[in-house]
Amino acid sequence: PEYLVGDMWAQHSAGWSVFDIFTSPYVPETGFFTNYAITTREGEVLWPAEHSTQWIGDRAAARMAATDPSKPIFALLSLVDTHLPNIALPQFAYDTRCDAMPPWNPPNYNEADVSDKPPWMQDQALFPFPDGWPMAAMCREMLGVDWLVGRVTEELRAEGRLDNTLFVFTADNGMAWGAHRLQLKETPYTTPVPLYMSWPSRWGSAPRTITEHTSNIDLAPTFCAVA
Repeated sequence: PEYLVGDMWAQHSAGWSVFDIFTSPYVPETGFFTNYAITTREGEVLWPAEHSTQWIGDRAAARMAATDPSKPIFALLSLVDTHLPNIALPQFAYDTRCDAMPPWNPPNYNEADVSDKPPWMQDQALFPFPDGWPMAAMCREMLGVDWLVGRVTEELRAEGRLDNTLFVFTADNGMAWGAHRLQLKETPYTTPVPLYMSWPSRWGSAPRTITEHTSNIDLAPTFCAVA
């Protein structure tokens, strides 16, 4: 974006050997899914057609393949998926596996009586999905995220890095999706975010759930301690 210039660019790029960032303006029809530009240390690159999830997966794998196998890697891959306008990777755009995904319909969805809520919430209209927020489009987008995880995983396996790689999947915010008649992320009801971790050589492959609360501010010191 236009604010990543001069000193700001230097601050954001400090410490990274590779720094690829979206710098094209947001276009409502395509978001950052297509017709975007990437600014790198080598200059700006235009990618008018390739889906950004495809680009990030392939780019990450290529960057990893070009790294000396004896050196550790810290990679941050930030995806556009589940943002508007919700464009799935082409190969998943009509994937029938998502057809039967039920709508998101928790007890607080499209709350009928909001008289006990603040005035700004009482002003929210009901959503036009009486049976719950439709999730098929989100499902098809997330199939692309699943593809990206596989793309990066296979590259790490080919390099012999896989078992000693700590994977972290998380997000910067949740979404209301109709809870209390709210849709977007700027609400107190969207603070929970996913946090999944995998470290085959330390934790094995059997899934388990840890119930302690964590916060995004815990991540950076944890990574430093692990390193």
